[in-house]
Amino acid sequence: MNSISIIVPCYNAEKFIIKNINLLIKKIDKLKVKNEVILINDGSTDNTYHKIKKIKKKSITIINLNKNHGKSFAIRQGIRKAKLRQIILIDCDLPYFDKFNLLVNKLRAGYDFVTIDRRNKKSKVKNKNFSIYQFSRLFIGNLISKIINLSLNLEKKNLDTQAGLKGFKNFNKLKNITFVSKKFFLDLELISYFMKNKMSLFFIPIKYKIRSESSIKFFSFNSFLIIYELIKVIKFLRNKER
Repeated sequence: MNSISIIVPCYNAEKFIIKNINLLIKKIDKLKVKNEVILINDGSTDNTYHKIKKIKKKSITIINLNKNHGKSFAIRQGIRKAKLRQIILIDCDLPYFDKFNLLVNKLRAGYDFVTIDRRNKKSKVKNKNFSIYQFSRLFIGNLISKIINLSLNLEKKNLDTQAGLKGFKNFNKLKNITFVSKKFFLDLELISYFMKNKMSLFFIPIKYKIRSESSIKFFSFNSFLIIYELIKVIKFLRNKER
């Protein structure tokens, strides 16, 4: 792997964005490969955009969306802009950052798609006790997985479609693929594409804690939006199989 485009969707992250982008740059520089970092401000209502504009580094490209479209839409803009051989997607809070180098090494080893996989049999949840909110996250995650299992004939079952760290080959066709997800399920569309085209995938097991808070409020209107978009994406993917 000679070059990497790192795509970072950002939304209302003013409290930590400068610190995290500096950590990311430091990590990438140690890899000693050609790189670019694409930051997408997804219509933040705080000072995220003004903060990232202050980062002075030639390898950084900033895309500013005037309104919030959703994480999947933001990432799609980054993919269209990416110029280098490999693409890494990472959330701006740098989840599973201790596995970043492992993911890079697996891409270097020749895998076409590499992702964190919290639903892997070897993965473990480190929480000893669960709040109602954390339990609801587990419930929604399991529900999404079951819907995908029942609806799509994919090689791998129990997919983790929401992990905030993954990487894959950047190839010309990628920019011309039609994606329908705007908020939550670009990961599912990407994984489905790589599987259907018999490309090599590697799933990284992880020990992790379920977050105690998130911008997504489960058992709320957002829950219905998640399920609605999931059904829409599944319908689109099934139609492509015909």
